[in-house]
Amino acid sequence: VANKYSWYSAIQLKESIHEGWYLPNIKELQSLVEAACYEPSINQMIFPNIMSSNYWSSSPVAGNPNKVWVVDFRLGAVVSYTGYKYDNLYVRLVRSSQ
Repeated sequence: VANKYSWYSAIQLKESIHEGWYLPNIKELQSLVEAACYEPSINQMIFPNIMSSNYWSSSPVAGNPNKVWVVDFRLGAVVSYTGYKYDNLYVRLVRSSQ
């Protein structure tokens, strides 16, 4: 089940789940986009239950502390989120290599 979190809560998720999982930076999150897929623009065999929506990255927009880079998995686009970091967006955690 996909859940929404504020950006601040998303950053802290790693403390509440298994070690090695974290909120990806914008390059890592963008690498999950599948160009051949649309709404959602991700391989659903590998990543089931993903919503066609914006997902937080851990990357703030340089020069603007109120914006964070997100990936819109409806279209596969990278956008700067102009809302507030306490707004609720979806999260796709990734795991560090072992």
